[in-house]
Amino acid sequence: MNRVEKIKSVLEKNQGYMTTEDFLNLKICKPMIKKYIEMGLIRKVHHGLYIDNTLLEDDYFILQKMYPSVVFSHLTALYLWKLTTDFPVDIDITVVKDKKVRGDYKVHHVDSKYYDLGIVSIKSPFDNPIRLYNMERCLCDLFRMKMDLEKREKIVRHYLNRKDIDIERLMEYSKVFHLDKIMSKVIEK
Repeated sequence: MNRVEKIKSVLEKNQGYMTTEDFLNLKICKPMIKKYIEMGLIRKVHHGLYIDNTLLEDDYFILQKMYPSVVFSHLTALYLWKLTTDFPVDIDITVVKDKKVRGDYKVHHVDSKYYDLGIVSIKSPFDNPIRLYNMERCLCDLFRMKMDLEKREKIVRHYLNRKDIDIERLMEYSKVFHLDKIMSKVIEK
């Protein structure tokens, strides 16, 4: 198998993406990467990250490749769950306190004891695996942020009208975040 075939094989296994480390593992030195860009095989999407030149870039997937601890949350996750049709102006992400993420994102920091609560994996709009908080965690976060009441009620109605909800989990999470009294009233409506 020649180098181009090896690169194509790695791209295929990694949803069309490849890192500098992947090139080095194939015994292809960094200066040679530029040659494959010039050939039109790949293009650079971020420092140390390349994509098959025939694909569109998936910003959600790229962000998680660059920062594996990032979890999509808040309005971005609500949009991905189709609980709101409002496309998020800023991408909301959550990381553990003291983690740094460079870029134009709305970064939410949480204590490590709350970070893992509700993380799931779904397919991005480009069909790549991404991590975000489940709907129940997102609703708890929704009630902890400042938001127009009409917009919040609309999101809650969308949630309650779905078939794949978990009210028990929602109430469990609301206790963790001290929202159980508010959430009980919302569910009873």
